[in-house]
Amino acid sequence: MQETESYTEISNSCCKDRLSLINKIILDASVSLKAKGLFSLLMFLPTYNVINRTELIKHVSDGKDSLKTAFTELESKGYIKSTEVKKDGQFQGYKLSVRI
Repeated sequence: MQETESYTEISNSCCKDRLSLINKIILDASVSLKAKGLFSLLMFLPTYNVINRTELIKHVSDGKDSLKTAFTELESKGYIKSTEVKKDGQFQGYKLSVRI
């Protein structure tokens, strides 16, 4: 994911039973504790929440690089999918979708 100060939109509406999905990732030994924590936080945000990564960093003790690593890990393991959002051909941010 490229570095940006723009927004990230989170779509977790696919998951009616969020707790079951969180339990799935918690029991996945191949996922780091950092990524599990980030995923849990994302799942408890309101559906279609729009966040700013800079703002998210203010609410965690890890730095920007650590947060980026956790996002990348979740995507590589298939728990989230990020899609670039463009407006008039200009990069605006990412839309993150939780994957089951």
